[in-house]
Amino acid sequence: MATKRPKQYEYRSLGNKTVSSEEGFQPCGFFWIRIIVLDPAEKDTDDLHCRIEHIELSKWPDYEAISYVWGEPVFSKLLHCEDTVVRITPTLDLALRRFRHKKETKRLWADAVCINQKDRKELSQQVQHMSLIYTSAQSVLVWLGDGPEMDKVVNFLWGLSSSRHESSVTTDRADSSIKEELKRFFGDTRFDAVQRFFALPWFKRRWVVQEAAHGAHFYCGSIDISSHAFHHAVFVLNKSSFPFDRSVLDHISSLESLSERVEEQSLDDHEDNKGRLGHGILDLMVRFSNPVSTDPRDRIYAYLGLAADVRSPYANVSRPEDRRLLSYPRFDGMSVDLRRSMDARKHSSRVLERIWIQVDYEATVSQVYADFAEQMLQLKPNLDILHCAGAFRRSLDSSSNSNLQRTWAPDWRLPMRYSPLLSVPWFNAGGTDVKEEPFLNHPWCSVKGFNFDSIAVACKIPGLDTAHARDTRVMPPVAKFCTALNMRGRYLTGERVWQVLGLTFIADHALNYGIRKCYMSAKDVFGVTGKRVKRNASERDMHTLLDWWTETPESGLSRTDSGGSLGKKARPPSQVEIRKHLKSLHRTESIGSFMKPGSTAGEWGPTSYEQQSHWHSRTPDEEERYFMAYMMRIAKPGPKPKHKENRRSLTHIKQPPRDSSHETLEMGSPDDKDEEMIGQGPDDEPYDCEWRLSKYGWVCFEPHARNLERYAELAHNTLRGRSLFVTSRGYIGIGPDDIQPDDTVAILYGARTPFVLRKSSQQGGHWKLAGDCYIHGIMNGEALDMDLGPDRQFILT
Repeated sequence: MATKRPKQYEYRSLGNKTVSSEEGFQPCGFFWIRIIVLDPAEKDTDDLHCRIEHIELSKWPDYEAISYVWGEPVFSKLLHCEDTVVRITPTLDLALRRFRHKKETKRLWADAVCINQKDRKELSQQVQHMSLIYTSAQSVLVWLGDGPEMDKVVNFLWGLSSSRHESSVTTDRADSSIKEELKRFFGDTRFDAVQRFFALPWFKRRWVVQEAAHGAHFYCGSIDISSHAFHHAVFVLNKSSFPFDRSVLDHISSLESLSERVEEQSLDDHEDNKGRLGHGILDLMVRFSNPVSTDPRDRIYAYLGLAADVRSPYANVSRPEDRRLLSYPRFDGMSVDLRRSMDARKHSSRVLERIWIQVDYEATVSQVYADFAEQMLQLKPNLDILHCAGAFRRSLDSSSNSNLQRTWAPDWRLPMRYSPLLSVPWFNAGGTDVKEEPFLNHPWCSVKGFNFDSIAVACKIPGLDTAHARDTRVMPPVAKFCTALNMRGRYLTGERVWQVLGLTFIADHALNYGIRKCYMSAKDVFGVTGKRVKRNASERDMHTLLDWWTETPESGLSRTDSGGSLGKKARPPSQVEIRKHLKSLHRTESIGSFMKPGSTAGEWGPTSYEQQSHWHSRTPDEEERYFMAYMMRIAKPGPKPKHKENRRSLTHIKQPPRDSSHETLEMGSPDDKDEEMIGQGPDDEPYDCEWRLSKYGWVCFEPHARNLERYAELAHNTLRGRSLFVTSRGYIGIGPDDIQPDDTVAILYGARTPFVLRKSSQQGGHWKLAGDCYIHGIMNGEALDMDLGPDRQFILT
């Protein structure tokens, strides 16, 4: 007798209403979702049985949301729903079996079952509410999958999360910690299993950014790990020299930062939360550009639920009363001075608007991308979409044609060429006055500005696209550029060239998100303003580059012989002696700061899945020295010493005689009006650091290895896909790697950075957008005060 084939589950309509931009936000209670109520089973091999319920989100139902990877669209497994079945993929089958209880029902949400995938209208509605679905869940369960030795890898990660590795903030220390834990769980230092773990497809899926942003617990094989322990382990891995996939580690680190930011945004109104920071849709698409999606439209849609500047039903989960307030993320946490400058904009209404984005899977990819670019250009301030257009495009010389042939509109399907200088709050090259709104006339747009200069020489930074450079974060090979540009010379601004290059190679900390957070916060960082934090970091990093360059053979000052060892004498050609200060710039006694309960201080030993690590909080890298000074002040209360009393000359280092032949390279002192720096003392003084150049040699500071590693990582991230250039007037900057001599540097009104443009060879009077650039000396609007000719309209094709 033939077995009766089970009937396919028939989805009933949820009855949700499609909301248009004219209708605005609908109340939370109007939206319904489905929930899987999974029956218990004693054996893992038992069939999966459930019932599917319709629930209203306003009632804050009890359920957990699953984050997983669909895998191949092969629906070979069955989920029994009463007398019907739902066909599911093997990956979801494994996930449901992993989360199924033996004695109790389990209430779960999984997109493949809880959304009718054949109903495009419902799919669009549910995607637009995805952030609310995950936020409303009691917890997020991440199913990573399974594989050989995955249990050992998770135990290894638990081991790295122990506070015994809290000082692993330099490469040597991180390498030592990793080797210790590898030997403990694998018996040797092989790490191929760890590499396979981070190659699991979940880490490269685009939708997981939204799903894991609200906190998650990770399951792999038969054991699991908390997000707290997981992120501490990734922190150590990212500091090491082991060739792990840095794009994945950076992605996970960004997820940790995003999760913290989302948690800050969810604070109650009665708390002092004025300094909280949101995320703009473009910032999310840049910072999380690597994760992939099956549908190209999801490269935009997957991040709507996290974007604070998107006006889409439940795209932002703030309370209805909050939506009437200024919500654009870059301005919420700005200082009073920046707020006042924003108020001065002629078209300030553009800043306050949220952008309406309707999820539409019936539109083509080209239509979705084009509509999105037009909305961003017209409604986002500072011409932000142009930053992304340069980063997500083909080469200007490429003969390949895309469905999006406009250089001012990004093609999100392409890999990011370089990290754009997007939303940097201390950049203001084009001023605050937009003057004229961008004008669209398909397929081109017109923006107003003026010619600043032209490119005279451009040279791509070599070697940054290799796997070795990407995974080890070595210092970019810029020593020859430093020497060729005469580090001892003066720049147009009056600064030394070494100071200029020290900031240019890192675009003045444009990609340092730790400094951005401090700078944009309304609160001080342990008694120091974010502006001061950035200023101190600039001084530190300028000296770090100079210290590094003097040790390279290209400088002519290095004592390093061809074998890499230190010689006893100076290099014969220059007869230069290098004497070093023992203390490094901005160094403190403590390396790495952690917080942990004092009552458990004796329990912090080796950890594993069986002996899990205690909670501890890592102090952000850029805030560490201020945290330590603050804690020392609490521990030893007393009157704060005057700033000038702390300053001292470096008398304990032999100085060259001072005569007319001596030239001094030194950093400026803080203004009297500036607030005092806490934690300054005779062994840690950031402002008396100076360089003295004379025929007797250099007196230079030996930076802590951590300073150089921090600088090298930031320089690598900034210079990848970039070229160093010099303009006809002698300005130094970095731009896209395919810029050429005679390309034009334009100042566009309202834009935060200059842009490099190239005249179109096919259409007279039209321009191609190469991308944004950093030019030292004009990033704060200085070019607006120069008499450089009349304004003009740039027609971008």
